[in-house]
Parts: sequence; structure tokens; C-alpha cells
Amino acid sequence: LRRVDPELVAAMIDLERERFTRPNWHEAVLEGTRSIVQTLASRKHVERWIRAVSAPTLLVHGAQDKVVRLSASRAAAGVRPDWDFVVLDDAGHVPMMEVPAAFLEVVDTWMTRVPGLSALIPSNETAATA
Repeated sequence: LRRVDPELVAAMIDLERERFTRPNWHEAVLEGTRSIVQTLASRKHVERWIRAVSAPTLLVHGAQDKVVRLSASRAAAGVRPDWDFVVLDDAGHVPMMEVPAAFLEVVDTWMTRVPGLSALIPSNETAATA
């Protein structure tokens, strides 16, 4: 967390505090956790999902990730050599929050290269008014 903007961390904590005030807040958390564990328990299931992806795909992984091993992302990229795979050395589990400029550079560069995606990149003028 020390690499994530402190204001973003504070906003996320406030959001979680709000969620805790809702009745049965834990049910969605437990359901999501069960689903993830059941899915990841079967490597064949995950590989089937990976093989089924038909869209252009960019897989970005933080080399310092303590939640998902880099070897897991390398394995996914090995199953799909047509995917683009980038490792951000100075990032952990949430590179879009930890190294946003580097993450956006990777995404923008990739979107510029992939046919049909460059039209989705907002111009500097559009981004300034958003």
C-alpha cells in the first residue's frame, strides 16, 4: 500500500467502512471468495477460460505482486502466445494504482498497435474536459 496514492487509499477505506454498515455485507464477499477458490482450484477450468478469449488481450503483471505469482501470469501467457504480456518491475498487485503513468503508457501503446482499438483512445482535448 505504501506505493499507492494515500488519497486513493483513504477513499477506498471510506468505501469499505460504508459497505460494513450495510446489512449482510459479508454475504457478497463470501460468495465471491468461494467462486474464486472453486474456479482456481481447477487449472484445466482456468485454461479453458483462457483459450476461449477471442478479444485482443493485454496481460499486465506487477513483478512485486504478493497476491498472484508472476509464474501464473507467465503460464497464462504461455497458453496464449497471441496475447501481449508485460511485466512492470516496480509494481505489485495493483499496477494501475501503484505506477499509474507506467501502466497507462503500456495500455496506450498497446491500444495504438491493436487494430480497431486506437479509435477508443481519448484525445488530449477529450481527456482534459472529462
